[in-house]
Amino acid sequence: MRAIAWLYALRNTAIPDVVAAQRSRLTDELCQIVRRQGMSDIHIDVTGREHLEEHKNLLIREFDHRFKNMLSVISVIASRTQETSSSIADFVTALDGRIKALMTTHELLSRRSWHGISLADLVQQELAPYATPNNTKIKGSDDILLSADAGQVIGMVLHELATNAAKYGALSNKNGRVWVCWKQQPNGQGANQLRLE
Repeated sequence: MRAIAWLYALRNTAIPDVVAAQRSRLTDELCQIVRRQGMSDIHIDVTGREHLEEHKNLLIREFDHRFKNMLSVISVIASRTQETSSSIADFVTALDGRIKALMTTHELLSRRSWHGISLADLVQQELAPYATPNNTKIKGSDDILLSADAGQVIGMVLHELATNAAKYGALSNKNGRVWVCWKQQPNGQGANQLRLE
């Protein structure tokens, strides 16, 4: 009976559909053999499959969580963009730019498996469409990593600042210059804080 219980557990273990039919046939055959032989001590180790199943479920939950968060962010961005747009064309252009900024941040996070994002990479990516060696200066430590949430927020802020500089500010003319600098400094409470200028 114990062997049959293990076999039914194996039958109910979720694995890709391609293998499911063969697994079902195999467990049926093993059940028949167990019944014919009166065997009760056959054990099928499904520990590896159980761990894979748990890992898969964890990844699906994490993906769902991140996807819902991203949709919420896009919803807020669309709403705020509508409030500040004077025409449909302005709305589409601004929304497109903001979604691309999110994609840039997402791509950088994805490269590091969502274990943070390099502030230097983020600044360079957001300024890249407008930057030349003569109009931008970027200075800061390459080892500053932002969390995924902080990276998304800072990425949007940098996108807005770069876009505004390109439309109305220093990057809108040939003589303008943009300087971005960051450093860590004590916050007076025994920890460091990041200062971005």
